[in-house]
Order: sequence, then C-alpha cells, then structure tokens
Amino acid sequence: MSSGCYAVNLGDLSEVNNRIVGTYLVGPVMGNSVDVDPKKVDGIAVILDCDDERAQAIVDVIRIKRKRHELRCYVRKTPTAKTWKKI
Repeated sequence: MSSGCYAVNLGDLSEVNNRIVGTYLVGPVMGNSVDVDPKKVDGIAVILDCDDERAQAIVDVIRIKRKRHELRCYVRKTPTAKTWKKI
C-alpha cells in the first residue's frame, strides 16, 4: 500500500545524467506530481507510489549514485502533511 510520503524532484529526473535513474528506478513507482517548494521554479516533484520501505530503498540507492544537490529527494511525516523535507 502506498503512503505517498516520499518524492523525487521532477526537474532533476529530466537531467541527462539522471535519465537512467528516472526510467528504471523511479519510473515504475512514479505517482502524481506535487509542489514541494512553492518558492522555487523547479519545486515540482513526483510522489513515489509504493510502500515506505521500497521508497526508502529507492532513495538510498539514489544517494549512493547521486549527491543531494544532483537529485533532490523529499519526505513528509504523513500522507496528508503539507510540508516536505529535503533528504
């Protein structure tokens, strides 16, 4: 069951260096888009539509390959929370 508590920045996924990550790692669980940072032009992210354990594993693999500024990932405490934290 999906909690919708994890998301990955959509603009970062479209970068040439991140296309493989976006296609094979995030693509199969890509959910709706959400504005995680309304103050930024590129604050749109896609929710990882999977359980928290799988979403955390995806973020962990992303962190092995990409730094925080290269591919931004976010988490929120509950599926209804409005604020997102960069991880």
